[in-house]
Amino acid sequence: MGDGPLNRISCDIDTALQCVSVYFYWTVAHPIRDIIFRYRFRNFPPPLYLLYKYTAQTAENRIPAMTSSHSDRCISRQRTWGVPIPVFYHVESKEPLLNENTIDHILSIICQKGSDAWWYMIEDELLPDVYRDKASEYEKGTDTMDAWFDSGSSWATVLSGLSFPADLYLEGTDQHRGWFQSSLLTSITTKGKAPYFCVIMHGFGLDERG
Repeated sequence: MGDGPLNRISCDIDTALQCVSVYFYWTVAHPIRDIIFRYRFRNFPPPLYLLYKYTAQTAENRIPAMTSSHSDRCISRQRTWGVPIPVFYHVESKEPLLNENTIDHILSIICQKGSDAWWYMIEDELLPDVYRDKASEYEKGTDTMDAWFDSGSSWATVLSGLSFPADLYLEGTDQHRGWFQSSLLTSITTKGKAPYFCVIMHGFGLDERG
């Protein structure tokens, strides 16, 4: 997770242990105050997410059943570690600032210094030239990417320059709600098709030594 997020923690270990997860709280208690980053999926026609196969027939309908039950998926988290969401907020109006100009500028910084740069660089450095004279009017966000959304978009990097979709995704059965699903959602949203041709689920088998 790098040193940047760790430097933001001002409490000692004893105090840190008292922190409580707000995963379910913030998405329900403050739907207006908190900006939730979402991506749409439910309205995609079935053929788009059925163009792959499972090796186990009993699991064939698991992901379609899960994805059809909700239309939005929250991809932001309020944590002190993780990959930052590169969004700025207007100090007074709290309106978000996230566009092609800001993304391109931040991307150029991260390519040179890594994602930790978001935590230790100031707004005046993180904002592109077109917003530089208004840097004092904005503050950078502190939300991080949901780990599943982060890992679910790995195909964009791993398969870059290679054959797409991948021939095979292999993981445990718990990944129906994790990597298998988030990879499918991000790929269909941006590419219009699944990132894999086949999914093999293993049953967490152990060798004779556990």
